[in-house]
Amino acid sequence: IALTDERAQVTSTIARRLAHEIRNAVTELSTMQQLIPERMEEPEFRDTLQVSLRSHTTRITRLSDQLSYITGDRESAGQKVLIRDALAAAVENASHYTVTSNHPSVEADLPAVSVTVDRSALLCALTEIIINAFQANPTDPKLRVSCRLEQETILLGFSDNGAGFTKEGSKRATEAYFTTRIVGLGLGLAVAETIIKRLGGNLHIYERSQNGFADVTLSLPISS
Repeated sequence: IALTDERAQVTSTIARRLAHEIRNAVTELSTMQQLIPERMEEPEFRDTLQVSLRSHTTRITRLSDQLSYITGDRESAGQKVLIRDALAAAVENASHYTVTSNHPSVEADLPAVSVTVDRSALLCALTEIIINAFQANPTDPKLRVSCRLEQETILLGFSDNGAGFTKEGSKRATEAYFTTRIVGLGLGLAVAETIIKRLGGNLHIYERSQNGFADVTLSLPISS
């Protein structure tokens, strides 16, 4: 009975958060749609409409991607991917998904190392990690990406300028639907871990005081 109750509670939480995310997007898009006939000729309105469409379609796309990756519904195809190119694309993606007061600052100096993986899957995992880092300090997000090469493995470390993970947070951060925020499904790092494991790597989350290298580390085998 306890297990049934727990599953019911999790299902209820998922449904509530998903409905909230979709309702927010649809409400604004619906409002804009109703204003099109009378305001479409106004340049300011057209700009606002474009921003709204881009913001909410990317938001819904992200939700769809999260759910498909977490349930294993996405097929993968391996190809050689340069890590620093994938990171740059993920930073660009994350900047579209994240609302911040200042433009995010990212410091990274990565070697020309490649991994053989599904590029779209790796991009999704990196994007989720970076979004989480940006959200740690939305007023002035800063991210440092460090790199170590260990035998045939590349280790990336992600450090943000937020408060860091608590002891409980570091243990539960990759738990599906766990979140300390009032928005989102709590799938970001769960999706990232699921993807990285499928790509043959590992993802670790650390309490701020327990690891001097980074808050989040990602390892993948280097292409030969």
